[in-house]
Amino acid sequence: MKLRKWAALAMAVVLCAGLLAACGGTPEPASTPAGSEPASVPVTTGDDGREMVGNMYVEGFPIVKEPVTYKILVCNDGDPNTMPFYEKYAELTNVNIEWEFYDYDTTVEKKNLMYTTGEYFDGVGTWCLGDADILTYADDVWVALDGMIEQYAPNIKYAFDNFPNAWGTMTTPNGHVYGLPIMAKQPDCGWIMHINQKWLDNLDLEMPETLEDFENVLRAFKEQDANGNGDAGDEIPFSFYDTGANNIYGNMFGAWGVLAGQSNQLMLRDGEVLFAPAEEGYKEGVKWLNKLYAEGLIDPEAFTQDSINYQTRGQSGDDSVYGVFIDFTGVNVVGEQRYVDEYISLAPLAGPDGTRMWGQGDPSIFRNMFAISTAAENPEILLRWLDGLFDPEMSYQVTNGELGEWTEKGDDGVYRYKPFPEGMTESEVRNKYCVSAMPYCIMPDFPMEQNSNQVIKTEADKRVSPYITDEPFPSVWRTPEQNERLSVISADLLKLAADKRVAWITGQANIDAEWDNYLADLGKIGLEDYASIYQEAVDAYFANIS
Repeated sequence: MKLRKWAALAMAVVLCAGLLAACGGTPEPASTPAGSEPASVPVTTGDDGREMVGNMYVEGFPIVKEPVTYKILVCNDGDPNTMPFYEKYAELTNVNIEWEFYDYDTTVEKKNLMYTTGEYFDGVGTWCLGDADILTYADDVWVALDGMIEQYAPNIKYAFDNFPNAWGTMTTPNGHVYGLPIMAKQPDCGWIMHINQKWLDNLDLEMPETLEDFENVLRAFKEQDANGNGDAGDEIPFSFYDTGANNIYGNMFGAWGVLAGQSNQLMLRDGEVLFAPAEEGYKEGVKWLNKLYAEGLIDPEAFTQDSINYQTRGQSGDDSVYGVFIDFTGVNVVGEQRYVDEYISLAPLAGPDGTRMWGQGDPSIFRNMFAISTAAENPEILLRWLDGLFDPEMSYQVTNGELGEWTEKGDDGVYRYKPFPEGMTESEVRNKYCVSAMPYCIMPDFPMEQNSNQVIKTEADKRVSPYITDEPFPSVWRTPEQNERLSVISADLLKLAADKRVAWITGQANIDAEWDNYLADLGKIGLEDYASIYQEAVDAYFANIS
């Protein structure tokens, strides 16, 4: 893409913002956060007739008259300092970025070190910032952005005004916005079950609908040479891997009205926060899984293998080994071609009273993907630089790769990947040529083509989506005081629940014999406080978006 293309885009951004204002296309947010009123600032006129505040143009490109430089910390594989996208964006904006990039663990270490030394980066981005960072160091380290968004960031403001629940999700308990998000519609479901349709056909079996159907199918997979290779003992009827608190099979308890798929193991029922591993339905689900395990229907390595071993076994050999497994898309575990040839997603099973329920996928707003520190001189300039990334076409490039190089806009107006060179994959492009976790917004109606993996996920989710809970657990803020109390409770509470779950399912302990003592132990650790803190946070969340 030549620079004149960027200049044309810049003009389009300005015109788009003007048209939205003229046509009333940007509605007022339902609840604009407190303290968002723009401050009065002296405005001058630049040589090109545009309004300026100091060295910064209020709108359009370049952003500043004299070049400025900011130092940013991110977690990324590729070097942003050499990425053509950001090199050209620097030319367009006159804002230069000195990127420091590391793997995730090192990035977190660098972030934490700056709190200790007081030597702050101008901005910190990608996955290394959490709610605790923002709330603990609000105003001392991080700049409140809501007033500047109203005044200088029309693309971000439009995104916040029009993306569902954006202001409520991004506004902290003190009424301000400190971080910028990734905003993009996520798949309806997270981890789901996948079943080998080819094996069902080989054995003339129907798709299982109930828990009893599922048991019978697994028994047939185990005993009747389902893959047809002459060896009736090499099939694994049902496999997954256990990740502790964030267990990927936790939504299976939905058959008993309980959802344990959240990393915090919490769910909502009629607005009440419940700890799933303390519910009677959870107990019944564990007993059922123990029954499957005792019959050899669950992979004996399910509670000891990691994701690498899980995927290697699924993709190795000439014959499939998994009858049913759990994964986000299915492709990760058995490979794309094998999945397309043999597998299909499995709808949630009906429980004893007919209940069929599954947890919702990730939220469509990932907050705190970038924050500007108090060390940044003229933070409104850096915010305007970020605002350019929220233009629709720019957002597409942020996460998918540069137009003209890796992606293109077709004559039909649809954005899509160009054919990759031999051996090049989408993951490589995203990891090496994008800082794909920088903040951006892709509206649900943005015309972009799904890749093959996304198509598979969309189709797979269709069989599960009708059963998604109508009370998904929201992304809530917790105050520093609440986080301090949770830091004392959470680890021990979640570890006890995870350890007992595995012991009960694998038959190392008996859930009926231990249940009452287990509930008492959860109480001693602080279960009541744990649920109460989250209840306060959930109530505040819904009050904020109403």
